[in-house]
Amino acid sequence: MPTILLHPTAYRTASDEQLVDLVRSGDDRAFTAIHDRYEARLHAYARQLLGGAHHDAEEVVQDAFVRALRALRADDREMALKAWLYTIVRNRTLDVLRRPVRTTDIEPHAPMLRDAGADP
Repeated sequence: MPTILLHPTAYRTASDEQLVDLVRSGDDRAFTAIHDRYEARLHAYARQLLGGAHHDAEEVVQDAFVRALRALRADDREMALKAWLYTIVRNRTLDVLRRPVRTTDIEPHAPMLRDAGADP
């Protein structure tokens, strides 16, 4: 589909519904506007859910935007964009929190505790 070129200000002032329609018609700049509008807020939300883990929050939000773009291009259902994006981030955050914790990692500088009087 051809890209629809609007004046850059039009993307910033467009409603979420208008941006979704533009994305679905093939306008990549509309998705950039969605990203710019919600990225910081979604990142803060993900960090809050992850207990401040900055790297994981970045990964979650990046993946959420990739999933959102694919879904917007594949489906034409009506949606509340903001709530939908937050739901994607929440679900991806839950996936991260459910990852099994690796128990084989040992801190390289952790002191070994030895009790000379204890049985082995």
